[in-house]
Amino acid sequence: LLGKAFGTTLNRDGSKYAVVGADNRPSSPALKDAFIKGLIESGISTMDLGTVTTPMVLFCTSEFSADAGVVITASHNSANYNGIKITRHGKPLEKTEYLILKTMAKKGEFTKGETQFEKYDIWPKYKESFTRNFKFKKKFNIKLDPGSGVCSLYSNELFESLGCSISKTPDLTFTFDTDGDRLSVLDSSGKLVPSDILAALFVNHIK
Repeated sequence: LLGKAFGTTLNRDGSKYAVVGADNRPSSPALKDAFIKGLIESGISTMDLGTVTTPMVLFCTSEFSADAGVVITASHNSANYNGIKITRHGKPLEKTEYLILKTMAKKGEFTKGETQFEKYDIWPKYKESFTRNFKFKKKFNIKLDPGSGVCSLYSNELFESLGCSISKTPDLTFTFDTDGDRLSVLDSSGKLVPSDILAALFVNHIK
């Protein structure tokens, strides 16, 4: 019903295309499939990205000029929780907009329309974007802690493609939350690098 409600919202403002992905919680695939079914039935063409990180969904949304990006995830919360993160026209939905969707789902007044559906593997294009746009100035020995989250499917391959070596005695340790949109970094002594320092390092590379 939430998929139909959001699809109806998109349809009414002339939007026609959404991309959808999910983290690797046990409940995520079924919730993703149900949300996609709702989008399609309400007239929104949909690309199914499968099990991916939130940044991969946002990347795909931009890469294919989709009207919306949807991630089935409860972010850093424990595995028995789940939820939905939605961006629309490049902006995250606000709390009031989620409440509107809830009301629409209860009313059950939805649009319909002709749609297309496809499954797409965004990983090769996402990894290629990293290797094309980012280079380490030296070869680092690193340790990765994806916390059993969805980054466990991609992080080793990504960092190795950037020239890093996975090591038990790392120069840097990277930790991620379940859907891969939160990062912590530890230095070689195991000390946490403050988030404001990371922000200062990243800001010059944000377009």
